[in-house]
Formats: sequence, C-alpha cells, structure tokens
Amino acid sequence: MGSESMNASLVHAFISISIVSAVLFALMIFSALVFRKVQRCAIWYSFCASWLAFSASFSLLSFAGQQFNSSQDRDLCLAQAGLVYAAPFLVGCTSTALVAQLLSTILDTISPNTTGVNKRSLFVRILAIVTPWSIWLAVLIGVLLSSSTHRDGVILSPNSTYCVVSSSPVPRLTAVFTTILCIIILSLEVVIAALLFRHRAVKDLFKQSVIMATRVFVFTGVVLTAAVTGLSFVLTERRGAAFDVMISVVPLGTAIIFGSQPDLWQGYLGWIPIQLRCSWHGRRRVSGPRTDVLQPQGTISIHQPTLVIGPHTSMQEGHIMEVEPSSS
Repeated sequence: MGSESMNASLVHAFISISIVSAVLFALMIFSALVFRKVQRCAIWYSFCASWLAFSASFSLLSFAGQQFNSSQDRDLCLAQAGLVYAAPFLVGCTSTALVAQLLSTILDTISPNTTGVNKRSLFVRILAIVTPWSIWLAVLIGVLLSSSTHRDGVILSPNSTYCVVSSSPVPRLTAVFTTILCIIILSLEVVIAALLFRHRAVKDLFKQSVIMATRVFVFTGVVLTAAVTGLSFVLTERRGAAFDVMISVVPLGTAIIFGSQPDLWQGYLGWIPIQLRCSWHGRRRVSGPRTDVLQPQGTISIHQPTLVIGPHTSMQEGHIMEVEPSSS
C-alpha cells in the first residue's frame, strides 16, 4: 500500500511538473510576441515551441482526463506514444540549433570577412528551423504507422506516467539519438567558451552573445541530465517513477533558465502596474456619481488611455499617459 501511494504521488508530481513547464513555455512565447522590448530570433521561438510540445506530449493523458483510469482509450494512447517518442528528437535538434546559432553569431561577429555572411546565415537559420520539425514529423508518423499494426503493444507504462510501445526498439533508438545530441551540444559549448575566452578583449562587440552564452552554459546542467536519462534508457530495462519525474524536470529547468531573462521580467513588471492602475481607475469611474464632470488637474483622462510598453521618447516606459484637462 505504501509503495502504491508513493508511486501515485510521483505520477502526480510528473504530471504537475509537465503541465507547469508547458504553461511556462507558452507564457514565454506569448510574452516575447507582446512585449516590444523583447527581441528574439526565430530559432528561439522554435526552441520554446519544441519544449512546449515536449511537455504537452507527456501530459496528453492528463489533459484528456484518462491518466488514472483503469483503461485508456487505445487511439489516445497510441497518439501519446508517438508524441512521446518523437519529442526527444525535436527538443534535441532545436537545442542543438540554438547553440549552433549562438556559435554562428559569434563567428560572424569576429570574422574579418563578412562577404556572403548574411546569405549564409539566413540559409542556416531556415535549415535550423525546418530540420528539427521535419525529423519530429517523420518519427511521429513512423511510430504511428508501425504501432497501428499491433495496437496491443501500446500500453500505459509500468510507472503509469505515459503510454509506451512494448517490445519495440524505438525507445532505445530515441535514447541513443538523445545522448548523441547531448554530446554534440556539449562539444559546441566548449568551442563557444574557447572563442569567448580567446576574443575576450572585444567582448563588448557582441555583448548579447556573451549574455546568451552564459545561459547556454547554465543549460549544460539540463543537457547533462538529459544525457544521463538517455544512457539510463539504453543501459536499463526498467526504471521507477522517480526516473520519470527526472524527465519532467528537464523542461522545467530549461523554462526557468531561458524564461528568467531581464527583458522578460521588465515586461512583466511594467505590465502588472498598468493593469492595476487601469482596474483602479475603472472602479473609480463606476463608483463615481457622475462621469461628465471635469476631474482635477493631473488626474488620468477617462477617454481612451494610452498604453505604452517599451521604449518611448516622450513618456516613461510601461506607464499610462497622463492627460490634463483643458482649462476651458
């Protein structure tokens, strides 16, 4: 009984962490699109979207309300198995692409010959976005087609966390691929560190690259966790629910690392006071006896307040413009 209770608690922890991770990545993408001061490249958006898909894939049964059912819908379980096996390919490729993009930016910055750099960089960026999602789609379709012929092999994992395909080489192949990509990422990080150290005298020329590199180096801990996870899948036949919880911690750690950047927080801190002030003035208008009386000088206008988020030449960022009523 105690063992079953512990396993149920670990399953709840696994699902909760996965859902929180998905929400955080969705918030990151939304914030980067809304806040004008936040500038991100297309590869960063692809990176966040891939981790969002990763977390959502492991939460699919929970979203459908079938996580703790005695039996799961066969089609839903098959869909989750395909998504779960394809997700590591996706996040592994997008993570590699993000680190490679950082390396490419540094090389372009320190390169004395800039001829053809823009065209080459554009081609590399397009390739870095298209390739991961193409691989993800190919793996997903492959797993669905191969598993649809023997649906009895699609079952809920022994840890009751997500659906798997039993007696299949796919899990081990996924683990091997993930481990290889982790090694590639770590190798790229070593090259980036060497370049930054060698050209440390001109680091002001690519300050943003240095800042991003710092987060990528912190991301090394997440990469190592993923590598250990991949090796465990390769070397062991069965793992406990605590191991699945460790899998769910990987996207959460990634979300915290890349979602805690200063420009995102400045956007949040600027947006929250605006909403509070709008709410307070809205209540004041409703509770007031009349709305057609001129307000005292210096108060906010009740006609179409202007939101300013981001840099502006005449107003402080993140505040509502105050309009004084005319003396007449």
